[in-house]
Amino acid sequence: MAQNNFLKTAKGAYRKVLNRKVKQATEKAYRESLSYMEQQVLSHPLSIELISQSPSSSYFAKPNGSLFGLMGFKSTRSPISELLSFLKGSSGLRYVLSKGADSNVFGKLIGPSDKDLATGGIVLDGWGDGRAWPEVVEKGIPGLSNYFVSEYGRSEKGIQSKNTLNNGSDVGGIKYLSSIFKNTKTHFTKTLIKELSS
Repeated sequence: MAQNNFLKTAKGAYRKVLNRKVKQATEKAYRESLSYMEQQVLSHPLSIELISQSPSSSYFAKPNGSLFGLMGFKSTRSPISELLSFLKGSSGLRYVLSKGADSNVFGKLIGPSDKDLATGGIVLDGWGDGRAWPEVVEKGIPGLSNYFVSEYGRSEKGIQSKNTLNNGSDVGGIKYLSSIFKNTKTHFTKTLIKELSS
């Protein structure tokens, strides 16, 4: 009986040490994953275009205009800075610690939903029905055939005409946050395994 109690106590102590190590490793993997995600966002071609407000988008040939202008952001907006601030905040990219059936703790990375992004103000200006702009980007950006490049409009990069002005079709879906989150989760898992193995 005493031996069983000793084994039970030893297993409990071992589990506490293991769970503490998992928590520490998860926190470190999370911090590294935040930095990794930020670099992924900043190096994505779409982000680069929105930051630079490039006058010639690589996402469409005609009309020769800005993706920032097509999306109709107010000229005072910094959509990528806003996005990164949100993702690094309490509602953005986060992790949870859960207990398995064996009472061992494991870490999991969770990205925000489109609804979380919209609630956090990561939305388009004046259109899009309050949807998050990364969601619109992933599903396709409409209105290219009505886009007129000019120094006017919310963005001071162009306006949307009521008439069709060119034969440009809408901008097809662009893999953006979905691929960034997928890569970041993979990075998190690899970093966590590496930390637990050391």
